[in-house]
Amino acid sequence: AISNPKQASSWDVGDVMAVTWGTRSIAGNVRISISRNGGKNYQGITTENDGVYDWAVTGPASVNCMLKIEPVDDATKGTTQGLFSIVDPTDGLVAYYPFAGSAGDMSGSGHDGTAAGAAPGEDRFGNAGYAYGFDGQDDEISIPDHADLQLTGAMTLSAWIKREGTWDQSGRIVCKRSDVSGDGYGMEVAHPSGKLRFHLHMNDSFSSTAAIPMDEWTHVAVTFDSAASKVRLYINGELDSEHST
Repeated sequence: AISNPKQASSWDVGDVMAVTWGTRSIAGNVRISISRNGGKNYQGITTENDGVYDWAVTGPASVNCMLKIEPVDDATKGTTQGLFSIVDPTDGLVAYYPFAGSAGDMSGSGHDGTAAGAAPGEDRFGNAGYAYGFDGQDDEISIPDHADLQLTGAMTLSAWIKREGTWDQSGRIVCKRSDVSGDGYGMEVAHPSGKLRFHLHMNDSFSSTAAIPMDEWTHVAVTFDSAASKVRLYINGELDSEHST
């Protein structure tokens, strides 16, 4: 059986995926194949049957990805993994912060952040220095204001987060304010409910139905469809709720 990637997991283009599988029922070299259309077509490579293969994730992006591992000499004994997602973080990107040793913007737009109090830590893959920890009080990463970040129309905000410890106020993930115009937006974990919450123009707020779990990495995302006047909140790639603005 394939133990990694997990079903319903999400991977960015450029991530290194440690494809992991059990070798007991598979003999000889194996072929690892990926489908981006739910298993209709596969493309793959041949490698040794040692139970692990590090794959630098490539595009194109898809929410219908599947992996298949099969013996080169006997394709009938292959094993498949259920759907997972590949996301291209550079498609229409304004800013991108993988925290690869710094708070720099890797989108190429130059919206670099400055960490104040936030401590480097391990990311969801266990890589040291590829995440930041915040104390829930005054730790932050600040980014200079720019016209690129003054979003008033359609937008998407997303992040990998991990709730830990106790806290007595909402935990901001992304926050953009404008004291002059009233425009702004923000995504946070609400206190005390632990739900994902989105602020639009700093007046309207919309919350998820489910709470963000404690002590585990969770992917959260919010989309604002300005044409349809809809806000949608996602947890681990699944639509949690939809709201009219």
